Amino acid sequence: MSGVSMLVESIEKELQQVPTLPSNCTIYRVPVMLRKVKPEAYTPHLVTIGPFHRNKQHLKPMETHKLQYLNEFLRRNSQVNVVDYINALTDLEEKARKCYSEIINLKKDEFIKMLLMDGCFILELFLRRDRWEQYREDPLLSKTWMSRTIMRDLILLENQIPFFVLQKLKTLLNRGNSEARATHLNYLSRTFFGEMMLHRRESFGRLFLEGIFRVARDRNLIDFENLPENEEESDDQNDETRHLLDFVRQLHLPSSSTASQNYGNFRSIHSATELHDQGKVKFKWGSQTCLFEITFNRQDLSIPPIKIGDWTESFLRNLIAYEQSHSDCTKYVTAYAAFMDGLIVSPKDVELLQKNKIIDNLFGRPEKVSELFNKLLEEVTIPFDNFYFSGISEEVETYYEMIKESSMHYYHFNTSWAWGFLKRLPYLLVIFTFLIFAMKWRNISK
Repeated sequence: MSGVSMLVESIEKELQQVPTLPSNCTIYRVPVMLRKVKPEAYTPHLVTIGPFHRNKQHLKPMETHKLQYLNEFLRRNSQVNVVDYINALTDLEEKARKCYSEIINLKKDEFIKMLLMDGCFILELFLRRDRWEQYREDPLLSKTWMSRTIMRDLILLENQIPFFVLQKLKTLLNRGNSEARATHLNYLSRTFFGEMMLHRRESFGRLFLEGIFRVARDRNLIDFENLPENEEESDDQNDETRHLLDFVRQLHLPSSSTASQNYGNFRSIHSATELHDQGKVKFKWGSQTCLFEITFNRQDLSIPPIKIGDWTESFLRNLIAYEQSHSDCTKYVTAYAAFMDGLIVSPKDVELLQKNKIIDNLFGRPEKVSELFNKLLEEVTIPFDNFYFSGISEEVETYYEMIKESSMHYYHFNTSWAWGFLKRLPYLLVIFTFLIFAMKWRNISK
């Protein structure tokens, strides 16, 4: 066989072995150009979830906690054993593999074991956080720094398992377990990530009702036996939720009634101090229901308050990385970051927004907030022809230019009048002197 024939045979053999890449994946590697800007923002510090970081040495100690949590989770329902969970996840294996943006080189048993351990760890953590008083001695929850770090790790783009895996595990836990059925997966997720929310999405009424429900549950005032078996299966949001990062992102999104009002071409906006000092724009504390509901009325720019803490940059970067990677995803967070980057140029802009209660700065130092927003969009592609805040930016900039132009006309009129007066002043003085001399001469003549 000739060398060419051997080469052709080798290539054809390799082509036959090429695996099919998933076409509708939802869990991605962070794009290289984004990761190189700030690698630590995308890397788990304590716990690995899913296949991408499972071999990292510094994450190995948490595997012992995962086993402990798995053991405790299996004890929650004596009617369901580990075989039931494994069988359920076996049915989901192929579907789960397709959620990842690259081929996962784990054997069937290893992959299912990973889903079981990671999924049960997350659910047990959520359940314990919901019953904080009962588990206050838990080492993962009692140490504030550790619980915060785990919370941060669970919303990293590369640190995810499909949401339907959590849903299936929770549904099995509910089987014949009235107490488990009393706590929805969505409620557990919202409760766990509540303090990391940039802005509260739920209305007061819903939070109040859930609070009442929780008190009633804890005091045994609810008939658990008559609650539906498969409440997770009928949860509308779960059908569209891809993973925990996507879940928390959805909590920040605008309602469908306002989501299509602002699209258009990208337009930059002047800084907050420029708009305030030169454009006479007043900043107001905005919507209490959605981070993206920014409005402009006459001279009032209303912006929902945002909480900035030590987790905020990593959270925003991972949300942006998800929007950059997932084509079927509106670039709300990317547009918001671009809008705020225009408003915040220096620490003075942060101080102005803090003064108007738009920024709740947990850092304390305004320069850290300005640095955060000024570097957030490095290597990020902004949707220039489909920019969510286009309408608002256009309104604000048009108003700014109008005020600035009218101020210039006013200044030009006043300075022109004054300069004209000064140029004629010598002649006026001569005339005035002549008139005085004439009046004196007249008096002397009399």
